[in-house]
This record gives sequence, C-alpha cells and structure tokens, in this order.
Amino acid sequence: MKPEQWWADIKRQNLGRSVRDKRLVANSLLIYIDSEPGDKSGYVFWLEPTWHYCGHERVIAGSRQAQTDDEEEFHQIADALLGIVGLTLVEMEIEARTFDLKVTFEDGSYVKTFVADPNDEEQWHITDNATEHQLYGSPRGLGIHERRLKPGP
Repeated sequence: MKPEQWWADIKRQNLGRSVRDKRLVANSLLIYIDSEPGDKSGYVFWLEPTWHYCGHERVIAGSRQAQTDDEEEFHQIADALLGIVGLTLVEMEIEARTFDLKVTFEDGSYVKTFVADPNDEEQWHITDNATEHQLYGSPRGLGIHERRLKPGP
C-alpha cells in the first residue's frame, strides 16, 4: 500500500475516536488513540521532537521545554499534557511542503510537529497496534515501516 493511501485509511479510522492515554518519553510525545500502552489494538501517534501542544489562547507545552533535567519540572510538563486525554480527534492533516503532522481535538486544541532539521529521517510516526506497521513523516515525505509480528504459540 502506498503511504498516501494508508494515511487516508488512518484518518478515516481515527477521526471521531478518543485519546485514552498519553506519555512523555524524554521530549517525545506519545498519544494513544482507542488504546493504552501495551494494547494490540488502536493507534499510537509518536511525535518526535519538535512538537508543541496549543490550547485556545497559547502554547501549553513543547518538546524543547521537556528537555529539562529537573524531574519536578518534567512532571509539570507531562501533567500539562493531560488536557488531551479523553478528547476526540476531529481533524488530522499533513502539511504539503514540510510533512508536519497536526492533530486537532474537539475543544480546538491541537498538537503539531514542526521541522527543525530538513535532514531528519523521521519527525513523527503512527503505529497500528494490531499490525505494528507504522506510517511516518519526514521533511522528505511519507513512508511505511512494516513490522513482522512474532508467530503465536
């Protein structure tokens, strides 16, 4: 399947679905759509640095801010991201020239990646937990990582 076709499928399957969890891993943001860590269904949106989470009036959190070595400050940033948990995805778009990903929620807030280095190999990916396949975006375009599932017992 071509990446553009899979992107259309991912949009169709995720719009109207809810964020069930989020994780901040170093300064990468993981958003779990109809899934939680370890689930074999649903999707995970992984935003590599650089990204930001924007509310109605201002930016609430960003990946550079999460680069802190201060554990208390890191937890405050992670807590600020709790605002997306429980929200429904209403729009998903990829910017045509940069391939930045923007995911908008029902309350109008959004998360968005932005290119910091045009040579980055990946700035985001979306994992289908059932197949472990990933659609990814980089400043050069879209691609697919196909994962082989381990055989069952």
